Amino acid sequence: MRVALRFTYSADIAEIPDFIWNDMKNHVNKFDEWLYNESNDHPYWVYKKNKKVAVSFDADAFINWLNEFVLTDCDKAFIVERDKTDYDEKMPTLYF
Repeated sequence: MRVALRFTYSADIAEIPDFIWNDMKNHVNKFDEWLYNESNDHPYWVYKKNKKVAVSFDADAFINWLNEFVLTDCDKAFIVERDKTDYDEKMPTLYF
């Protein structure tokens, strides 16, 4: 199924397995927990004086997380289109 991953001014359109959408709130919460957990050394940290001070991420971060931690034994999620400002707003949308 296609979903819009909406950021401030545009959205990336992703293809995800249908069953993921049924529990999307839970997946987004787990992604947030993983993303902001300082014990995780992912590439989305912003450092200042060698200290983690913030995160900076885009749709790829969420898609990569889904593929690595949720979609381990099934079809993977992927980005179909990037930086869309004109997409079908009836499409299921996640706001980041």
